[in-house]
Amino acid sequence: YYIEAYNLCPGEEINLIVEWNGYEEPTNAQYQWSNGQTTQIMTTFTPGYYEVTVTDPATGCSQVLGTTVAQLPGPEVEITGPLTICTGETITLNASGGPFEGLYWAPGGETTESIEVTAPGSYDVTVFSSNNCSDHDTVIVETSGVIPQVNGPLNLCNGQNGTLILLNASEFVDIQWST
Repeated sequence: YYIEAYNLCPGEEINLIVEWNGYEEPTNAQYQWSNGQTTQIMTTFTPGYYEVTVTDPATGCSQVLGTTVAQLPGPEVEITGPLTICTGETITLNASGGPFEGLYWAPGGETTESIEVTAPGSYDVTVFSSNNCSDHDTVIVETSGVIPQVNGPLNLCNGQNGTLILLNASEFVDIQWST
């Protein structure tokens, strides 16, 4: 028999289990782990060396098993890109920090490292490594806070001229007029 480790990704609760694998587990076997737990399954968030003493109460015989637990390397993702958007604009958000074995964006369900965004809102990406560990990041894309304030005639007759004035022009980096 041996100790099997499960859930070795960063941030997960690690489970160590005494596996009997072909051996018959003694009736009412007693378990004493080095961290004080007394069940067949020991849980911890801390990697390191752990021992368990397994005692058969019928015979009084004990055996000590030990194992070193190391966490698997996990992916680390960060969403990059502009976090403000204007009406009618498209921005690109990127899942940075790869390479990743797989990824999933919400909302939308895209599985590419970059997505195009046309509306404000919350965007989340979950990424997976080759050892099936995961990480996620969330950003809030907000509407650009500055709304143009235009003054001038609202209606012009055919052939008539008019002047439009952008009252808050100093709040913009680039201004493009169209007809």
